[in-house]
Amino acid sequence: MNFLHRKPTGISQLSMAASFHTKDDGQITQIMYMAISPDRQLSDANSQAGRKWSAALDLVQSCAGLIKLYWGRRLEEPEKIQLHLVWTNRQHSDVFLASAFASFQAYINDLIDNTTAVEIRHTALHHQALDDPFSPSLLGFPIGTAIYKGTSPAWHEGAWPLWTHVVRHVEGCRGIAGGSVEEAVEGWSNSYVVYVAWKSVKHHDDYHHTEHFQRHRVILGIGNEGWTEYGHVVFADVRYGRKAGSKL
Repeated sequence: MNFLHRKPTGISQLSMAASFHTKDDGQITQIMYMAISPDRQLSDANSQAGRKWSAALDLVQSCAGLIKLYWGRRLEEPEKIQLHLVWTNRQHSDVFLASAFASFQAYINDLIDNTTAVEIRHTALHHQALDDPFSPSLLGFPIGTAIYKGTSPAWHEGAWPLWTHVVRHVEGCRGIAGGSVEEAVEGWSNSYVVYVAWKSVKHHDDYHHTEHFQRHRVILGIGNEGWTEYGHVVFADVRYGRKAGSKL
């Protein structure tokens, strides 16, 4: 889908876009990427895989500073799982990695593809328009996602804020979130992950064939070095932390 990588020669609309400021509340989302076969019925509490997965999430849920967690599978590659852990601050995230991550791994070792490793990224991910893509109301809906590499102020202060105003009015769009990624992505620093919820994949795909998209897609090429990891995630469960207000 190379239409997202087209580079602009210029766009006057950027002057109309206000800088997009998200609340700097210190929250950090820790995203774990792992491979677990779709044959492992993680949502089935009566299955062995489901019990192990639930026990792993119980462990995370009991950790101090966890606000919420949610997880889902990539629609196009259902063996790929994303588990998002939302912490009150980076310190709580670091404590989890230092003191509880090994126990978490022990629960899931029999579930994950042993030829792969769990990858972890951190992002200041924030809800930006319409419904929150990570809320219980959007469980089961396809959430379009991509990572824009090597972003600059032109992306943060112009292109992405403008795009959130454009796409929120598209039929089938349900919610938008995004945030800067701390770790390098494919060698690029300053990358930015986006999540856009849709009523269906058909609504999303159909939009890419409209005149409206053809006129506006140039925006997505401004202030970045291209995109990667495009696809859809369908989130299956949301849980809330039991000790979100705990002090370290």
